[in-house]
This record gives sequence, C-alpha cells and structure tokens, in this order.
Amino acid sequence: MHNRPYLVIAKLISQPTWGGDYIVKLKGWERRHASSLIGQSYELFGESKLATSITHSDDERFMCEWGNPDSSDTQDDLFTLSASEQITLKSLIEQDPIAILGSKTYEKYGAKMPLLVKLNQARGNSFQLHIKPETKSDRWVAKPETWYYFENGLATLGIAPGADVEQYRAVCERIESKLHELSAKAVAGKIELQDARAQAQAFVKEQNPWRFVNTVSVKSGDVVDPSAGGIHHSWEEDMENYPLGNRLYEIQLDAMDPVSTIRSFDQGKIKNDATVRSMNIEDYFEHLDVDPSRNDVQKLKTHPHNELLVTNTFYTLNRYELDGSKEMATNDSFHHVYAQKGEITITTSGGSVHIHAGHSAFIPAGAKSYTMKTDGKNAVALIGSIS
Repeated sequence: MHNRPYLVIAKLISQPTWGGDYIVKLKGWERRHASSLIGQSYELFGESKLATSITHSDDERFMCEWGNPDSSDTQDDLFTLSASEQITLKSLIEQDPIAILGSKTYEKYGAKMPLLVKLNQARGNSFQLHIKPETKSDRWVAKPETWYYFENGLATLGIAPGADVEQYRAVCERIESKLHELSAKAVAGKIELQDARAQAQAFVKEQNPWRFVNTVSVKSGDVVDPSAGGIHHSWEEDMENYPLGNRLYEIQLDAMDPVSTIRSFDQGKIKNDATVRSMNIEDYFEHLDVDPSRNDVQKLKTHPHNELLVTNTFYTLNRYELDGSKEMATNDSFHHVYAQKGEITITTSGGSVHIHAGHSAFIPAGAKSYTMKTDGKNAVALIGSIS
C-alpha cells in the first residue's frame, strides 16, 4: 500500500456563474458531464480519495466526485466505485504517515496532506489576498499559492505604481456600502433584482477600483507566483478576448477560503437571493503589502524555459516533457503527477497506473523511485511535491 501509485479521484466543483466545460474536456469526459459548468477540479487535497482497484484513467468505471470544496460531502450519483475499490488519502496517511508523506512533510505538517492542487476555469473573481506565512493571526491562515497558465488569460496582480491606497480603501468601502443598500432594497421587494444588479454595475464602473491595481495579460506557459502573501490578485473577466476565462493549474497549501481568503471587492455581484458576499476590507488593507518591489509584475510573473517552474519553502513544481521513459526519485516526499498532455504510465516497485491528459496520480514517499513512460508520443507531466 505504501510503495504503489494510485489514480486520484478528482472532485469537480460546479460554478454556474463562471464555470465551463474546459476541465471536463481536458479529462475527456464531455459525454459524461456535458451539461455541467465546472469551475474547479480538486486534483489533490486533504479529503482526496484514491482508486485502489482501477489502474487506468480510461476505465469506464473511473469517475469523479461532485461536491463542496470546504467539506468532505459529495454528490456521488455518477460515482460508481464501491468502498472496497477506493481509499481516502486521510486513512492511507493514518496507516503510516512517514511512508506516505515523507519524514520532512510529517515533521513540518503532521499526519495530513498539506497541499491543494487544482485545475481552474475562472473569471470575474473577487479582489483578494492571503496573509504572509510569517504573519501571526487569530483570524487568518496563510495560503501560499502559485498559478501555471494552460491558456492565455487576464489577471489583476499587485498594487499599481503610485496608487493612492487610502483612496483605494475608500472606493472599496463605498462599493461595499452601496451593494448592501441595493441588496436590502431587493430583499425587501422595493426594487427588482435585475435593477439592483444594473445599479450595482453602474456604480462599480463609476468607482473603478481597477485603477489601483495592475491588470496583466498572462500567456500560456506563464507562472504567476504570489506565494509570499500580502499581494492583491484576482482572475479577471474579458469576454471579448478571453471568453473561456482563466484556465490554469494551481498549487498551494491546503487552507480553505473561509479562513484564508481576505476580500476587498467582489466585482459588484449580487446573488440570486439578493444577498451579497461579506468583504473583509479592514483586514485586507491591514495585510496588504504595498512595497513597490513586492508588487513588481516582472517579478511576480515569469515564463520558465526549464523544468523547474517554481520552488519555495513550501512546495516545488516541475514540468517534464517526456519522450520515452524518465526515472524519478521521490526524495523523501510524496509526488503528485498530473498529465498535462499525452498518456503516461507510472511504475513503482509496487505496481503501475496509466493516466491520460487531464488526470492525476499519487505516489507515496515510500515508493522511493518510479518511472514515467510514454508510448513514444510526446507527453507532459506536472509534478508537485514538498520542498
């Protein structure tokens, strides 16, 4: 159990206002999920499940889960594996945490999966930041994160040079006040929801919070790394140039949004029930890092030309172009292998699994080494591990 690879059972998250079919197409599951708008796929996290009996991602019985990313609850009407054909990552770790995670992971994080790896198709997200890892807070947990773009997209990243931060705060507070005012009127039936939304968007356009931040075009293959924390970022919407939104791979520490994501502006959105999301404006500006060197887009966005995409004190992400086979060492860490392109057979001393583009495998640290092999055609693997 501790030296074999596993297929990861992905958890798909429906996002009816900004999701799409990009992720299910990556996985080759269009006919299974054609009517669903998927915003995220959780490829690895603390509540992940692993297939024990299925070893090929093309197997008809190999399906995803549906659910809320902030809990272990799932909607498994499409999920066909029995309890004996799967194992939770949590229970696997409990059997032998060092063999599964590696000693350095266990010593630093304990007997739990510290990483969250996910695929995203997103647009129109809130302005947000995460506290710096070294910050002490009773309310917020740090969430270092890094994005690797599959396709071109648009993001806001860092405070614009010369921006008046106090004016920025005032704009966010005015928008927050206006949204609550419109929401209350809509809830009370004094105005129609459609009218409330139109007024909200007009007010947001007039206030223009985007003038205080850097709006950045991101190219396929770019890496955006705000992992040091304290830097404003969001995935923006541009239906003319990027109608499918931002499509990317994300690696981060596994901290859920309610305790890690600090928001200042939610694009002026009013929900279907006429309520609005609460912002954390005071905390946002308390933890916002306005150091110009930390907000330099040229430092935050890179286009790597070698195998190492990013490394920091938390995690490492590598990208390997495969043609034939490649020997890998786990180096005292579990490995998460995502097939970005092609098909890959992963073999350890304890067994083999086969993944095609869009799917993932988990290799315990106790495997010590493994081989990635293609069928002669070019394939690409993204490998996340603990630094």
